[in-house]
Amino acid sequence: MLTGQPPFAAPTLEATLTQVLQTDAASPRSIAPEIPLDLETICLKCLEKDPVNRYGSALGLAEELERFLNHEPVFARPLRPIERYWRWCRRNPVVASLSATTAVLLVSFIIGSPIAIYRINRESQHAQHNAEARRQQLVRFNVANGNRLVTEGDLLSALPWFVESLVLEKGFPEREAIHRMRLEFLLKQCPKVSRFWFRGGVLDVSSWRAPALSVFSPDGKRVATSHLTANEETHTESEVAVWNVATGELAFKPLTIRAKVFDLEFSPDSRSFVTASGKFSKQGASLEGEVRIWNAFDGSPRSLPLRHEGVAYCAAFSPDGLRLVTGTRKRDTAGSSASDAFLWDVETLRLLAPPLRHRFEVLRVQFIDEGRLVLSVDTQWIAEGEQHNDVRLWDARTGASLMEPLRLPGRMAKARAEGGRVQVVCMKSGAPGEAHLYDLSTAKLAVPPMKHSTFIVDADLNPDGSRIATAMGIWRWTRPR
Repeated sequence: MLTGQPPFAAPTLEATLTQVLQTDAASPRSIAPEIPLDLETICLKCLEKDPVNRYGSALGLAEELERFLNHEPVFARPLRPIERYWRWCRRNPVVASLSATTAVLLVSFIIGSPIAIYRINRESQHAQHNAEARRQQLVRFNVANGNRLVTEGDLLSALPWFVESLVLEKGFPEREAIHRMRLEFLLKQCPKVSRFWFRGGVLDVSSWRAPALSVFSPDGKRVATSHLTANEETHTESEVAVWNVATGELAFKPLTIRAKVFDLEFSPDSRSFVTASGKFSKQGASLEGEVRIWNAFDGSPRSLPLRHEGVAYCAAFSPDGLRLVTGTRKRDTAGSSASDAFLWDVETLRLLAPPLRHRFEVLRVQFIDEGRLVLSVDTQWIAEGEQHNDVRLWDARTGASLMEPLRLPGRMAKARAEGGRVQVVCMKSGAPGEAHLYDLSTAKLAVPPMKHSTFIVDADLNPDGSRIATAMGIWRWTRPR
């Protein structure tokens, strides 16, 4: 009557009854907005599904309508949204449960997302802080290693550590500038590479069995190099090349020597060079050796091979270039054995004196005192890294021995002679190291040992014999009269 249509309408009776049982009646005002709100409330109360919520009697309904007509407040009140929702949930429990679950998840997501984002950001910041701390620690480690090597005088080895520090500081301009300044200062102190020579082959510089050699000519215009090109036990080959220092080009096609080259020296006039070579058996015994003189301009042989019993290990020209002294290493399967040195005439290739006999392997020979004397060092290998070194003096004209062998406490580094006085510098093996200066005329120390806090790799004696230079510093003393 109020809206001109029934509150429930469906195509079939069954569908209409379903609506009556499960669906709330539509609001009359949604169909006829002019209906008063109180009248709509009375109407909807009459249509409640639960009898408890309807009027208890017709009299109650009549009194409510009378109050409406008299413009008095009615007792019925419209349902609040929450009440409507609750009734809907009771009628549709499955859908309500799904809706409630969805709502809870949505609320959890809305509340939990900021918390999760906060925690993720906090962990990310913590990880970034730890990464930054580790990076700074690594930078300090690299700089400390570089500084240590600089203090030890090894400037080139320090460079990679400082470069790595610069790489780690990429993206920090102020810190990069500090590292670049350090590298710039260090590079100014380092020796400059002016020429590279690339050759194929085996470069085993760590072993006496396969040395890689290089030597300047006395005039400084050429460099001779030698290295292994094949190393299959006794089937060994070495390549010897001479390079032009100014252009970096080969002076001639490299020479192939079917043995290991152990020494390489230019003649005083830079026109020739000599090679000392040899072979060892698989068991380590020496087989044969050869010394040969070559033309430094075209690589042609200037002499026939000088055959040696045992490996030819060292060779040296006299200051006038007319004589040659060579030394051998004789070794059997049991170890070192007596070896010899030889004095040769360069032009005739004849021996100038009987062989210079040594107890052990001859590792070094040289002319001193303007070619009047020959100094040699023979070595006995005791154990890995341990050896006995005996230094000897010979008359370069007759080959006569001028002194009893002097046992050195380590490897000889330098020798000089002046006015009949011969001095040699050697480094004591092990750590802490010591530099020793011997006077061969007395076979005694010329000055007290110069002690070092670490190993000594090399030492040098200045021309007047008053100073010794080592990696630790320069040592000076008053020369004896």
